[in-house]
Amino acid sequence: DLPIYHVGTPGPKAVLVLPEVFGWAGRLKGICDTLADEGFFVVMPDCHRGDTAAGKANAVEWIGRTPYGSVVGPDIERLMGWLEMQGATSVGALGFCWGAWALAKASASGVLRESGG
Repeated sequence: DLPIYHVGTPGPKAVLVLPEVFGWAGRLKGICDTLADEGFFVVMPDCHRGDTAAGKANAVEWIGRTPYGSVVGPDIERLMGWLEMQGATSVGALGFCWGAWALAKASASGVLRESGG
């Protein structure tokens, strides 16, 4: 049930992109496409399942609806397993805004070994 945007050819080099609070809006898909043009298989999950912070009066309350421990962490773990099944042996990661926070949590928990936000 996790929507993902993926681009490029599955193979040993992959990049996990964790989006900002506005989901897949703006330049994020273009950034993924550019990374794919460089030879990476790129995946960007929508851990918020289509719900974004756009127009929300209380962003802190909105962010709290997608906790790391019960939603985001398990999503990333499943996605990493899926990437391995696609042949990925090296996975880099980058996060934008909220995605940088999720990336830091995933790195601290051991799901990701090397990353940058």
